[in-house]
Amino acid sequence: MSRIKRARPALVVVVVALIAAVAGTALAGSGTDANTSASAKKTAEKALKKAKKALKKAKQVEKQEGPKGEKGDQGDPATRLFATVKANGNLNSGQGATAATKDSEGDYTVTFNRSLVNCVAVGSAGTGNPPGLPNQFGARINVTVNLQGGNSNQLKVSTWNNGVSDDFEDSGFLIAVFC
Repeated sequence: MSRIKRARPALVVVVVALIAAVAGTALAGSGTDANTSASAKKTAEKALKKAKKALKKAKQVEKQEGPKGEKGDQGDPATRLFATVKANGNLNSGQGATAATKDSEGDYTVTFNRSLVNCVAVGSAGTGNPPGLPNQFGARINVTVNLQGGNSNQLKVSTWNNGVSDDFEDSGFLIAVFC
């Protein structure tokens, strides 16, 4: 079901003027006196002209912009929180990540140096390709990332094999947190 949008003031003015113009023309057409008919027609034409002017003015007001403000300071980067974690649960690298632990097969906890409430975290299998490590992206490994209940600085990460078994499986992963 669609919602009805609020009518713009200019539209209301035009509709009222159009109704007045049509009513005036109808009145002019029904009269028997030629003078009354001509007078009503002129009145309707004037009302229509005023409505057009009002619409034009309303459109101009809607298009007006205020003065441009001063340029603001550069904002913070989108993310300052990220981590790469090895399959054994060791924190490999990152920023803002203070610890990582392997809780059980395919389950990890990653701790950051700040609250992650109102943030969005995304994860991907693999550890990337930092210097000295082979590229370890897992093609069939899925990763889920959730805020750890009870500690707003921690993320609970699960990795599992999306192959035949769908079992939890140890895997390195990457996390980026956007706040």
